[in-house]
Amino acid sequence: MQILSLTSGESFTMGKGKNWRVIHPGMGANWITLNHALHDAGNEFVQHIHDHSDDIIVVLDGDVSLRQGSAYTPAKRGDSLMIPAGEVHGTVNTGRKTARMVSFQSPPDMALYSGERNKSQEERPLPTKDRVSGVLAVRMKSGSPDFRVTCDWRRVFGQKHGSDKMELWYGALKSNESISLMETGHEGVLIVEKGTLRLSSTLAPDSKLPEGAVVFLQRGDSIHLKCIRNPSRVIYCSALA
Repeated sequence: MQILSLTSGESFTMGKGKNWRVIHPGMGANWITLNHALHDAGNEFVQHIHDHSDDIIVVLDGDVSLRQGSAYTPAKRGDSLMIPAGEVHGTVNTGRKTARMVSFQSPPDMALYSGERNKSQEERPLPTKDRVSGVLAVRMKSGSPDFRVTCDWRRVFGQKHGSDKMELWYGALKSNESISLMETGHEGVLIVEKGTLRLSSTLAPDSKLPEGAVVFLQRGDSIHLKCIRNPSRVIYCSALA
């Protein structure tokens, strides 16, 4: 288990925005990546394809559109997008303020960080006209509730919900509410979107997780989270076994 931050990581270039890889093979991840992006109005994370990786994008702030050629799918804060491997996609900030996003890929696509995906306008891939897009757009708080836990915990994507490579969960915890998590897939990433949590684990001393904290879990790692600042929101993504 590692505790990191969205503000940590290594920068990479895709269009004119600011992009960081936070979880990636260079820091020990083999099955999942986490990227953090800040894009000013009009900036585009250029259209590209992940040949073998599913891609999940979560909008943390602002208004964007997922671009697939001439087709635009709008998304705003609290929305998530699941892009299957092989789908052309990019994002455009269509709002007036800076858009902030995180994205997960499984398995990792190292070509994203090398600049290989950052092609010129003339070289960028376009979707073919003979197919229907497999992209799904979901409001995270409308995901399927998990009644086995006491807090509001929802599955957004999974094997029967759009992706056979990753699960995405969204949680909202009130003061003193808690949840226990065990990574049953290959690897998992937890992000504190809002609020402050107390993390307890046999793997590390108790830790305070502020907004923007990131926890990277290996298969079999267990943690207990308790909300100590109301309300708290978390995002959890698991690379499936």
